[in-house]
Amino acid sequence: MFSKMKIVYLVNHFAEYGGIQRMLDHKINALIKHTDSEIVLVTRFQNNREYLYDSYKKTKKYDLNINSENSFFSSISNSINFYFSIKKIINSEKPDIIITTLTSYYALVLPFIKKEVPKIVEFHSTAKTIKSGNWKYKKYFYQMYNSVVVLNNDEKREYSLTNTIVIPNFIYVEKNIEFLDFNFRKKTIISAGRLESVKQFDHLILAWKNIYNNHKDWIIEIYGDGTKKNELSQLILENELQDSIQLKGNTNNLNSIMRNASIYCMTSKTDCFPMVLLEAKFNGLPTISYDCPYGPKNIIKANNDGIIVQNNDINALSASLAELINDNKIREKMSKNAFVNFYEYSSLNVIQIWISLFNQLVLNNDEN
Repeated sequence: MFSKMKIVYLVNHFAEYGGIQRMLDHKINALIKHTDSEIVLVTRFQNNREYLYDSYKKTKKYDLNINSENSFFSSISNSINFYFSIKKIINSEKPDIIITTLTSYYALVLPFIKKEVPKIVEFHSTAKTIKSGNWKYKKYFYQMYNSVVVLNNDEKREYSLTNTIVIPNFIYVEKNIEFLDFNFRKKTIISAGRLESVKQFDHLILAWKNIYNNHKDWIIEIYGDGTKKNELSQLILENELQDSIQLKGNTNNLNSIMRNASIYCMTSKTDCFPMVLLEAKFNGLPTISYDCPYGPKNIIKANNDGIIVQNNDINALSASLAELINDNKIREKMSKNAFVNFYEYSSLNVIQIWISLFNQLVLNNDEN
């Protein structure tokens, strides 16, 4: 049934590194490739910054230039500005579907704009974050969306909404890639994300301190930037780990880096479906992760392509790192399994769920 559609994608920005931006890049490529759709990319505050990924070149672009403000009156002013700016774009573009990743008060305004156009909101944060502050009022507005897309069934159970659907993140695969021979990989452990408290990179540093003396031929590379950079640098120095732990900053080449590494480690406090774990699988990396709510256990196949560690247990994290470092056979088996298991989350599979959702929403809209 699917015919070419025009899809408006409304996001905060496409100018900073993060899971939502990487996912958007994959979605733009996959939707254009597999559905021949036209994508209109609307950013709330791109603010003349450079677009991170080349996929933006495949879209028509608008920037609302509306920054968040903390004051009540600024929020009202921004909401009014947002309402009329988006309405003008929708009237001009006449989209078949509108999708947004916004979850602030802007997301609560959107359902009232051109009600006849089907709208989807994606939740990329955990339910604990989404439901914080006046959820009993906010859920009324989210119930007005045609669909609320969540990333796993554990997250779905957290909401008292009747319009939720589970669609996992995915990676756009343009062509098949070969598995990198295990013997060519470096003795490198990779971790990546914003250098903020929620990512708990200090746990990784302290876990490594416990086993460093037995594995001085290995190094840890942490990719990302954020407000905790100086604090983490100081922790590395205090524990005399500067020769084996490197803060590498942001990169737009994480896939190539992963392909040459041996282990991926994640220590997040919460993460509902981290893109970086899919990227690790795609690049054949066995993964060690805390059992945080709720993403890792929905991606990692425990003891098959990775290890799930009791949440916030630094000693168990140390033991798991040592296990994979010391046992080449297990590491090689998990590496191969990760590469094979990734295809569950390839665009070829997941895009079919999106196509079915689009078809159903447009059909329902035509019937009404």
